[in-house]
Amino acid sequence: MHTWQKDELANRQAIFLAGNQLAERWNSGPDTRFVIGEIGFGRGLGFLATWALWREKAAPDARLDYLSVESQPLELEDLRRQLKLWPELKPFAESLLDQYPCLLSKGFHRLSFDQQRVNLTLIVDEPQAGLERLHLSQHPLFKYPQAAIDAWYLDELSLSHMPEAAIDPLFSALASLSHPGSTLCSNFATQRVERALGTAGFSSQQIDEPDLPLRIEATVDRPNTSPEPADFVEGAYNSPFPPPWHCVRAPVVCPPNHKKRVIVIGGGIAGCHTAAALAHRGYQVNLLEQHAQLATQGSGNPQGVLYGKLSPREETLAEFNLNALEFGQRYYRDFWHAAPEAGQQCGVLQLAHTPKEEKLHHSLHARYGHADRLVEFVSPSRASLIAGIDVPHSGLYFPKAGWVNPARLCQHLVQHPNISVHTQVCIDALEYRDRWHALAPDGQSLYTADFVVIATANHTRQFSQTRHLPIKPVRGQVTYLPATDASRALKTAICSVGYIAPCAPQSQSHCIGASFDMKTSFDPTLESSETRQQDHIDNLDKIEGPTPALAHALNIDDHRQHSELLRGRAAFRCTTPDYLPLAGPAPCYEAFLKDYELLRKNAKSSIPRAGDYWPGLFLNVGHGSRGLTYSAVTAELLAAQIDNNPLPLPRHLVQALNPARFIIRDLIRKKI
Repeated sequence: MHTWQKDELANRQAIFLAGNQLAERWNSGPDTRFVIGEIGFGRGLGFLATWALWREKAAPDARLDYLSVESQPLELEDLRRQLKLWPELKPFAESLLDQYPCLLSKGFHRLSFDQQRVNLTLIVDEPQAGLERLHLSQHPLFKYPQAAIDAWYLDELSLSHMPEAAIDPLFSALASLSHPGSTLCSNFATQRVERALGTAGFSSQQIDEPDLPLRIEATVDRPNTSPEPADFVEGAYNSPFPPPWHCVRAPVVCPPNHKKRVIVIGGGIAGCHTAAALAHRGYQVNLLEQHAQLATQGSGNPQGVLYGKLSPREETLAEFNLNALEFGQRYYRDFWHAAPEAGQQCGVLQLAHTPKEEKLHHSLHARYGHADRLVEFVSPSRASLIAGIDVPHSGLYFPKAGWVNPARLCQHLVQHPNISVHTQVCIDALEYRDRWHALAPDGQSLYTADFVVIATANHTRQFSQTRHLPIKPVRGQVTYLPATDASRALKTAICSVGYIAPCAPQSQSHCIGASFDMKTSFDPTLESSETRQQDHIDNLDKIEGPTPALAHALNIDDHRQHSELLRGRAAFRCTTPDYLPLAGPAPCYEAFLKDYELLRKNAKSSIPRAGDYWPGLFLNVGHGSRGLTYSAVTAELLAAQIDNNPLPLPRHLVQALNPARFIIRDLIRKKI
């Protein structure tokens, strides 16, 4: 190994790790939570060296969140080549490379290691813009992070190319994301940097040691200067700052050594994902399901497909879809390896089965044509080779996606010592008296906790706190078709107007679907297991039209002639008006109407007031037909909000998922 290679790793360990006194700080006791912020991910040496030290020094139950802002991240193969130069980091480097994002798009990329004890959030953006995304609000009075940074790494390569005018705003952002006592180390030691640190509220000094580059060590010793509330007049028109309604006025914070308890109501995919995310953070979770088994209603189909919906435009729904897809592909990988009979990372093929779809795929190529680790644009011949059966259309192939058995997934997720599953439990109401009480129909308090997460899909409106939510049921029916020798040749999931996945090992049937029937109202007493013959016929048509060879392999003509004999399953999905899930704190409806009533008169009214939310009450519902894709990342979001950890999504996406968004929209549109 060249001397400069050894020196680079040793220098980072001496400057960033030793300079921030990490080993000493991590010996502070059990249940330590530590957050590191970095400007300049580069080769990832700072993260890998930190992770190695964390595994050696931190307590078994400790949690590390590492946030790194990088404007020009290395592509996977370039990073792989570079990291071969440091064989001592090989096991850590291989794990990083294994999870490295398929598409290094602008935004947040959350990677988890060591059973979620170590989390890396790679923020692809310019330094200033990336840091701004960590604030919970743009409003100057509410520019604070979900979790403050404990230690900063500032890399010389990232800072040396910054314009002079950008230095002061950058360091101001660093201070606003810190707390008194946060430390900072940089190998970019100039007087200009020292002055900027002092202005931002850091006390700093230059360190000049033999055999090491000149460096700066700094500590936050005073709060960053922020505007006074008097600077913002409530009711003024044309405010440049939107109301910070998405900030929680009085968040619930558990004191140290407090036994953290949470109730999750609903044992489907969303509820089980949420329970698992909280259990990994040390919460004692009571998971309540009204039926005899988990994944009984909308999550009860034998196969669900993890798939994305790409868009050629930059829009919120498309960005969230992409984020959720990448997160899900990483999340389910271990499950696919552990339980191949309950899911397969077989890839997903989305067909251009109509001229409209062909036009869309052509538009997508301009944006994603280079991202073949995420999606391949395949010809009919290539699609046929991938599928193992003749496919007459071109398409998009997602090689890292696949299918999952939702019921088996739910059983897998709840296998954690911190999760207690209670089935056949009917919760009729929620009542808050210093803490939450889950009440039976007779008014008896069955369970209590500081936090409650409602994951009951369409049944969410039965609770008085959430009956205002604009959710709607969508009836969906799948059809089971006997597998044949010819149909078993199918090697990947295929999505067009309908979907089909490869036959599961030891299974004798395929699951195809699904119908789509929007209802204007929802009757929870409706027997959702009643199937309709016409819906079975429609599902057969959805396979036969785009893939006639597959239809022939499945003997669809025979099944159509005897459709009264077909078996399947029907259930109700839960959807929202904007097709984004409801994931976040539950707003107090009447308080929102009062606090933000000025929006009826002027959408740009100055209202410097955070939102009033039910203390410790959260929602994870409204996933529509994408529960498998969306629920993993929304569960991680809720767990981070509850536990005050760095968020896995940028501010604008967190705000777009916030359940209070519809109250604000309806006020502005004068609908309420």
